[in-house]
Amino acid sequence: MSSTENSKFVSSAIRFSPLIWLVGASSLAYQAIGLWPILSGRKRISKLSILQLFVIAYSLIYITSIMLAAIEGAELMRLLAASYNLSVWIVGAIVLNTIRNQDEDSIRKSARLVLACLTFACIAAYFTFSGMGSVRFNSLIGYLIGAERLPENLAANTNLYITSADWSTLGLGSRLSIMAPYPTALGMLALVLIGLAAPSRWDSRSFVRFAPYVAAALLLSFLCASRATMGSMLLFVVAVIAFYVARTTRSLNFKVFLVTAFIAIGIIATLIFSERLTSAWSSVNATRAESSSLRFELYTLSVQSALEEHPLLGFGVKERISTYAIPLGSHSTIFGSMYKTGIIGFSVMAMFFSYVAFLCVRTGFSVRSCYRAGLAAACVSMLPLLIFEDIDAIPLVAYLFFVSLALMERASSVEARELGNCDTVDPRLAGQGER
Repeated sequence: MSSTENSKFVSSAIRFSPLIWLVGASSLAYQAIGLWPILSGRKRISKLSILQLFVIAYSLIYITSIMLAAIEGAELMRLLAASYNLSVWIVGAIVLNTIRNQDEDSIRKSARLVLACLTFACIAAYFTFSGMGSVRFNSLIGYLIGAERLPENLAANTNLYITSADWSTLGLGSRLSIMAPYPTALGMLALVLIGLAAPSRWDSRSFVRFAPYVAAALLLSFLCASRATMGSMLLFVVAVIAFYVARTTRSLNFKVFLVTAFIAIGIIATLIFSERLTSAWSSVNATRAESSSLRFELYTLSVQSALEEHPLLGFGVKERISTYAIPLGSHSTIFGSMYKTGIIGFSVMAMFFSYVAFLCVRTGFSVRSCYRAGLAAACVSMLPLLIFEDIDAIPLVAYLFFVSLALMERASSVEARELGNCDTVDPRLAGQGER
């Protein structure tokens, strides 16, 4: 598959994502899309990158944990649900290997189109269904196969969830969840789309045109009433600003100083305004106090259970207990990895998170590509969200996140080679890429 074909393939997957959601195919469509370059023979597995090695290692550990759970007699539906989650990681490893496109124009246009359509649909749904509690429709596929017979994570990505009851004190009436299995997933989708929609140039005209899409993403994060997504969207804006400031110089020392200064300012501000921040956090936390309490109880119990009963490889499958509406090991990629894959899987996941953060910072401080900086800002802003949400529960978000990582990692390696050869480049041409 050529670079141009690959670009069109990814952009088509993004452009048709609303239709995929409407027919109820989200549960398996993105696994098929991710596998297609390999299954069609248009792409072969090439040299593995560091990111791919982390994802492959975690997938192998997860497979082992699920097999052990099957040997111990785990319930069939729980095994199917775990296998479905596993499929997202396997496809992620393949996406990281097969995405080689450097022409981002078609991907940017598709991401902006979907973001605009999603915003319009959410505003219309808010005025139509707000205050009506949880609104859900059967998709075409859900109606034909009977989604209620599927494991919950597959059913959630087959039915059409429009709104959920508002647990917060924000006064929204309802939380939006269009194109997502639950409200917070909508905010995650907005975040990954805004990264893929980033401008190509560091100039005022590009940023003016980009501003409405950022505003739309911020609005979507508010309409889903998720504190984590609102915080991550603000982090995206801060990261883009930091990368823009760093672009003013090629000096590595200045960039190190900039990162250090941001950290130092954050620590000093926290110490000075600690009382006000504590009060503000209490107010924000109170918007969904019951949800927060249950969430952290679930995390604690999940980690304790894994450490006490299956410390090395975890339980493999998520267990349901009567006191919680959701299974143990849910609502967190990082804590969930401890429950599902034990200390071994958790260690790999922690290294994966750390390397993604490092890669984002290194790429974001590139002096050459605004689009790479936008991808880096979105990916690093996604990491805090993954502490509180399962990436493998949302196939579209997972697919786009891995696409973003692949584009960013590829761009980062190209940038490193280009900078390594900068001494041989004609000085008169060296600045042409910086626009």
